[in-house]
Amino acid sequence: MRANLLTDKEKKELIKKTLEDSTLATGNHFPAFSKMMDGLGHVNDALSLAELIPALNVYLSGTVVGTFASGASFAGYILFPFQQIINLINANETGFLMYSYRAISYAITAWSFDKPVLSKSTRTISNLKSGSISVVKSHNDLAIYHKTWWEASTKTINGLKNTCIERNIQPNHLKAIFKSFGDGKPEKLCHLLLTGFESQFGHTTKHIWRSTYSIVYPQ
Repeated sequence: MRANLLTDKEKKELIKKTLEDSTLATGNHFPAFSKMMDGLGHVNDALSLAELIPALNVYLSGTVVGTFASGASFAGYILFPFQQIINLINANETGFLMYSYRAISYAITAWSFDKPVLSKSTRTISNLKSGSISVVKSHNDLAIYHKTWWEASTKTINGLKNTCIERNIQPNHLKAIFKSFGDGKPEKLCHLLLTGFESQFGHTTKHIWRSTYSIVYPQ
């Protein structure tokens, strides 16, 4: 098995060769390939990388990527299949909208790391109940937040499964790719995803959204 082990230099050479042989992995896609290779420090098997690189190539082949992930936003690369879900979220209050985005980020993270999908963000709910201005004042308010979370999480998991089917990517390959973007750390992947939603907010609400980054997955 030693023959399959790769040094960092050999990993870079492998990705370079794959890019040269591909007609899809061009332009803005290169940073995503490079980031994946950097994040796969725990994968030293040549056969594993040989499978993951084509999978990432297929994942990035959609025309939507070039637009949504402009500027080499790694959060954008991950989130672009869920743009439709994001647009369908009908939350007329900023609090519900933010909670939906956190649910999407948590669901993708849980799926990527084979962890149970959480039913809520405990710390977020606790914060909403406390403070000088309590947002959650009744069981009905709480039920709406729980429903918002459940709907966003369910749509996200279904979206992940559909992406694998439609693009003919093995789920374990896509999970490995997402994990690499987070350097193999669930909390880092989740934070990356949360930052990807900043463009959905205006100037004032964006500052509020950023202040929630102190709530770290899986809190």
